[in-house]
Amino acid sequence: MGKKVDTGIPGPPERSGGSGGKPETQSENTKQPESSNLVALNFKVSPEVKKDFKVWAAAHNKTQRAVLEEAFKLLKQHYL
Repeated sequence: MGKKVDTGIPGPPERSGGSGGKPETQSENTKQPESSNLVALNFKVSPEVKKDFKVWAAAHNKTQRAVLEEAFKLLKQHYL
């Protein structure tokens, strides 16, 4: 790099504390949720699949979440 030239325009404020300018606390988006907390799982399906899924869950007196979790558990066991 070349020489620093004083233009009279103030630069960015100096950072204080920490090493290398990294934040001292962990940000919210890097924290793992507790296993008892629920988080969103978002994806799109066709209207027919959505209706069939909801009707099947209701007909078997199960929540959609319970159906998805049980189906995924069985799918994982099948492919082990």
